[in-house]
Amino acid sequence: MLDVEVCGYALDPPTQPNLYEVLNLTRKVSKDVRGDIRDTELLRETILDFQPEVVFCLAAQLIVLESYDNPSETFDTNIIGTVNLLNELRKVDSVKAIVVVTSDKSYRNKEWVYP
Repeated sequence: MLDVEVCGYALDPPTQPNLYEVLNLTRKVSKDVRGDIRDTELLRETILDFQPEVVFCLAAQLIVLESYDNPSETFDTNIIGTVNLLNELRKVDSVKAIVVVTSDKSYRNKEWVYP
């Protein structure tokens, strides 16, 4: 097991039950911030306070059907939110690596054997 501090930054889980609670991730997170990735002020404060070295961005509209009903909000969260994060991270010297994760819901998945 790695000896690391983890800061989670996310909205409240949208469903009950949810994996965050089922896996009891609250025990594994050193700092848990409830915030929207589009809230640049809170995002900036959290990054400056925590001084991360490695950042994993998994921010996205979680519910595909919701993205059909609210495409502008989905775009704002998925794209602008990621831009907000990257913009704030470039100002912090502690950051050594950034991993941005997406899913096959972001593009047309042709089910090919290669990406």
